[in-house]
Amino acid sequence: MEEFKKIITLPTQDDKGINFLWDGGEAISVSVERNNNNEVLIKANKAGLVTLARHLLTLAEDSIEDRSHLHLDPETGVNAESAPLILEKDINLI
Repeated sequence: MEEFKKIITLPTQDDKGINFLWDGGEAISVSVERNNNNEVLIKANKAGLVTLARHLLTLAEDSIEDRSHLHLDPETGVNAESAPLILEKDINLI
């Protein structure tokens, strides 16, 4: 069984919860580049990229309810100087 450094369980309507898992050693930085396009830049080391991918795949699961989301801020997963990031499932988005 894999051992994770951090697990955040978000409540769901069915009371099962959604587990978001971190391996440890992640470095994730989010910024809005104030250029002509106001691009969002997400930078991460390997562990951070794997963690973000895992979070997105968790939200993509069929059993996860629409509008389920995860807030990432300095207390929950991004570097202290980062802008906060919200990952949300929206099944109606086209």
